[in-house]
Amino acid sequence: MSRRRAVGLAGSTRRDRRGALVVVPRVRAPSPPTTRSDSSPADVGVIRYPCALGARRPPRLEWCTMKRDALRVIDDFLTASQCEEILATISAYRRRHEPPLINRAERGRSLRYRVIDGNAVAHALSELELLYRHTGQLIGAWLGHAVAPIEDRVAGININITPPGGEYRWHYDRNAVTAIVYLNEVSGGATEVYANHRILLPERLRIGQPRLDAIVGARAVRALVGSKSVVVPRAGRLVVMQGDRCLHSVCPVEGSDDRINLCMAYDRVGARGRPRHALDAYLYTEQTVGGPDPNYLG
Repeated sequence: MSRRRAVGLAGSTRRDRRGALVVVPRVRAPSPPTTRSDSSPADVGVIRYPCALGARRPPRLEWCTMKRDALRVIDDFLTASQCEEILATISAYRRRHEPPLINRAERGRSLRYRVIDGNAVAHALSELELLYRHTGQLIGAWLGHAVAPIEDRVAGININITPPGGEYRWHYDRNAVTAIVYLNEVSGGATEVYANHRILLPERLRIGQPRLDAIVGARAVRALVGSKSVVVPRAGRLVVMQGDRCLHSVCPVEGSDDRINLCMAYDRVGARGRPRHALDAYLYTEQTVGGPDPNYLG
């Protein structure tokens, strides 16, 4: 790909007047909308970004289309030192506030992790909100249309801390685009993705969506017609997926270290999602939630 067409990132880590860490990725030259039939907003494709932020030489994008999926993997989105500084701020937060341990038993793969939700980020780790906004600008440049943080601040940006033995159930997201930034490397803990593995019903038929999702997401159906991608955690790696169309999960974490990542949720500008209070309680609190997974109650 020519230098003119490349999407460039320049980034830096600085501290504001309060001494808070600020990580600033920047979109330098967004590529024009592509005409590739396999790169529409509903079918993002996969790229790899081989240059660290702030690298001296001009960055290149290498396109690797994988099974017409809605997935992008960008390596070195953050540098090792940037990841270490963010991890240090998270460690300092954890010394003051132990994040809740979410433990929900599910068939096949359960939900077991600690989470710092969006409200906590806004109050105690607000420097990460700048990274949230700038990452959204970059994703919008790739897609060819703007995206915005979702209205639900609790779910907008989270810090997921998955302990040894922890995992994250199979699910679709409530939002159009999900971005994951890994901050460290661990044994296990890979993100498994079946991209574009969903049949979305029109709004008038949406009451039947949970039942259809259960059929499409069944292990036998995935094995028969699905196409699985496995993304291994690597410090600084960014994963972008169409969250409401990609069935995804986190494998059990092995070894002795926590798997730590940022999770950021976006929608099209102007999209208005309905409040999901039961789902927020299920995902971000230790309180008892009766009945099945609220994500699939229609």
